[in-house]
Amino acid sequence: MLINRRFVLRTASYDDAPLLRQIFADSHCAGWELLSLDKAGYVQLVEIQLAARRSQYRGAYPGSCEQIIEAAGTAVGSCWLAETAEELRVVDIAVLAEHRRNGVARTLLRQLGADAASRGKPVRLSVWQENTVAQALYRNLGFRPRAAEQERAGAPTGHLELEWSAAMHQATMHTAAND
Repeated sequence: MLINRRFVLRTASYDDAPLLRQIFADSHCAGWELLSLDKAGYVQLVEIQLAARRSQYRGAYPGSCEQIIEAAGTAVGSCWLAETAEELRVVDIAVLAEHRRNGVARTLLRQLGADAASRGKPVRLSVWQENTVAQALYRNLGFRPRAAEQERAGAPTGHLELEWSAAMHQATMHTAAND
């Protein structure tokens, strides 16, 4: 899938395992160096966590797909997408540290929003409540909390459920223009 002239999405393959491990470790394992593990222990812990995450995603989102984000043929990140009749779910998005703040996630999410809107679907995702950087990005793109979903879930999970839809985006833009 062409995101724009700069970025392309492609389905991850078996050969991408080392790359996906690197992306996962870079984006999800910050601070693990404080565990005082030797290199082999660290690698083993990353493998266990990555396998658990994949199992969780596949169980929660049957038919979902792990994608590689490329810029000029170079992998810059990954995302895990699940599409149903009701929504396009961004299960996970991760950008390698050296490529962050270059518009990768912003561009990808905008394109996913446009693609989902063309099919009459919202884009939904969840974000860790403590991840204020990601929350700011999502808020700036027009994602809004799904309060009803949070209330239905009962006990707090530590995650915020967010949604973007063309209708919500238009309403937000209209309100902002009239302020």
